[in-house]
Amino acid sequence: MVRARSPVLVLLALVFPAVVFASPLKFDAPKGWWHKSDPSGASVFLHKRRKGRQSTTIKLGQLQRATGTPTDFAQQIAQSPSSEFSNPSEVQIFTSPDKRSVVAVDGTLADDGHSLGRQCWVFEHGMRVLAELLAPDESSFKDAEATFMTFVASVRITAPSASAPAQPPQPRPEVGPRAPSAPQPTPQPTVESTLTFAPPPDWSRAVVGSAVWYQAPGDPSAPTYIMVTPAEVLHSDFPTWFEHRLRPSAGMKIIERGESKASHSSSGYQLIRVRQVLSFHGVRHEQSVLAAHLGRAAVLVALDAPSVAALKAHDDDFTSFLATLDIVPSLTGVASAPAAAPPATSAPPAASPSEPTSTVASAGPGGFPGVEPPPGWTLTHSDQAWRTYAQPDAGEGGYLTMLVSQITGGADPAGSLARLRASLGIPGKRHPERVSLPSGAVLYRTVDPAVGQVPITEVVVLSDQGRQVLLMLRSSDATRFNAARPAFEAAVERVHL
Repeated sequence: MVRARSPVLVLLALVFPAVVFASPLKFDAPKGWWHKSDPSGASVFLHKRRKGRQSTTIKLGQLQRATGTPTDFAQQIAQSPSSEFSNPSEVQIFTSPDKRSVVAVDGTLADDGHSLGRQCWVFEHGMRVLAELLAPDESSFKDAEATFMTFVASVRITAPSASAPAQPPQPRPEVGPRAPSAPQPTPQPTVESTLTFAPPPDWSRAVVGSAVWYQAPGDPSAPTYIMVTPAEVLHSDFPTWFEHRLRPSAGMKIIERGESKASHSSSGYQLIRVRQVLSFHGVRHEQSVLAAHLGRAAVLVALDAPSVAALKAHDDDFTSFLATLDIVPSLTGVASAPAAAPPATSAPPAASPSEPTSTVASAGPGGFPGVEPPPGWTLTHSDQAWRTYAQPDAGEGGYLTMLVSQITGGADPAGSLARLRASLGIPGKRHPERVSLPSGAVLYRTVDPAVGQVPITEVVVLSDQGRQVLLMLRSSDATRFNAARPAFEAAVERVHL
């Protein structure tokens, strides 16, 4: 889900002084309209009740030994969410300058459906303690949030001693990781394990749950962020996944949302863009959101700013960042994932000195074949596995590209074609057309109509003496596709392996 900038991060950074106490657990009691009420021995603070309303509560639990790192704990509670919350937010993790960590999650209380809560686990010296904020409504939550986070930041855990042993972990905690006897969950995918990208220079990095946030240089009281989530393997169609990821979580409201705009990048990604305005516990956020889909996987990224002016000021940074963004091939199922959204204003990359501009004999497996693209087409993207050519006048609504793979060894060209179709999300099995060329090479091809978000696609495998190359013609416009097919197929027949 696209998460708004949380005030938690700023508060923790500002109010985490390095103070050491003699006893194992110390804290500063909330000040103002708060009074202590702990009949069970736990530290419970109640806000003075307004007439006709329930009290807002701050609780601090008992000290426990922590098993594993705070990151491990955050991943575990993400997979085993609290039964107390009916709509838990993404789990967040913060580290203070003096190396204490806090794992936090917000949610709507399951017992009444409208009360809000926040749970924060403070980690220090191999121990942890749970602090909770429970509020009867959003207004009360917002009023108490700063006080609660100041309270969380005041919690200190000193190294345990033999005279003051900490409580052992409960065998079945109400919230948090699974019981020790339960199988440990598979580690959550991370941004780094599912994506490659280059963040803007001089932007600072922070990890919030599974997402990574890059903060622009400038006023820290009104920051602009680029948010990146780990890529995911889809278990539904791309638009459905996108709408699910945009659902607001506890404390978040969508004030405005523009029209979702679907398109394709010149390198094969399906894209959905949307502009929206969020309110997160009363704080306004302007967002430009992009979802990119290739093969089996998709990723969601966003530019998040405090104002329209700030959003526009960093639009070029966001566009440049998107030009470097790839989903790893092991997740997409595609040999290599080209950049998701190259800047529209950037010049096409120059061909490498070894790339032929006319038909010539090419190197063996591992190199690109000699390709003479259709007249007027230019090389717009190149990486380790694919080269992409496009018509210079192909704009939005007229997406039209030719993609060429490196030469590989292969004795089953029909099988290679079927696997490529499947990785592109083209449904159904097809028997490819087989054509013998005068050069002695054999050509296998299929042409598939547009299906949902998958554009019209011609897939070709050219095979010759145990070597093969894959080529594609893709378009979102049937007229352009049909007009380009003869030139594309002529270019394919001139390829030499």
